[in-house]
Amino acid sequence: MTGYVVSRQKAVILAVLLIASASLILPQSVATKLESVSSVTATTTITSTVTSYTASTSTIPLIFDRPADHYSPLTGYFQMQQAGLVYVTATGQSTVCIYYDFFIFHANASQQIQIHYETRQPINFNILRAYQLPYWQMTPCGLGNWNPIINYIGSSFDLNWTVPVNDEYAFLFFTRYTYGPDLRIFFEAQTITTSTLSLITPTNTTETVSMFVNETQIANSTTQHETPFMLMESWPYAAIVAMGLVIIGIAAYKRRRNS
Repeated sequence: MTGYVVSRQKAVILAVLLIASASLILPQSVATKLESVSSVTATTTITSTVTSYTASTSTIPLIFDRPADHYSPLTGYFQMQQAGLVYVTATGQSTVCIYYDFFIFHANASQQIQIHYETRQPINFNILRAYQLPYWQMTPCGLGNWNPIINYIGSSFDLNWTVPVNDEYAFLFFTRYTYGPDLRIFFEAQTITTSTLSLITPTNTTETVSMFVNETQIANSTTQHETPFMLMESWPYAAIVAMGLVIIGIAAYKRRRNS
């Protein structure tokens, strides 16, 4: 009876060892944290075109730093009462060779000025830089080329003038005819002001923005322990268990026969 117990214990121990060996060579499931980076692209259409339209245009009187001597802002009339330098004739008589007057004002670049004058007789009209005027006054009879910005001769004139740069300017009127001092001149100068209306219209402007997002996943990976039974790793687990049970059964059968 004691031999049976010993043999049976040996069989049980052998079966347990076989099952433990199978567990060592079987793949073990391990949870692994995997991180990946994904790119997300967002596209946005932007409306950004601005179109300006002229809403209204108006005029205001131009302000003069120095108007003509006999100019009336209420009526707009003046007369050329200033006499130019005299010259002496061959007979020894002196006479006036020119009659003139002028307006001095300050203007800014791109400023628009509307000019109008009219009179019964033709006269000279110039637009000069203000610093040129004293040199012109010292020239006999206003002769010489002073390179005026505008030079016109006539009994009436209309002009829309855009100021080139910030500066002091002069409107100069003169004539070399004797009717000069008695000639009445109507003159007006106005600054043109314009108001604009801005309108936003849609366009096809596109912006693309790329963003990177971290994504975390849990995956099952398998690892195997290194054992002397690595060559047996292809055995099915069920077959190994069955072998243990068979050994136990054989040991029990032999014991019964011997008894």
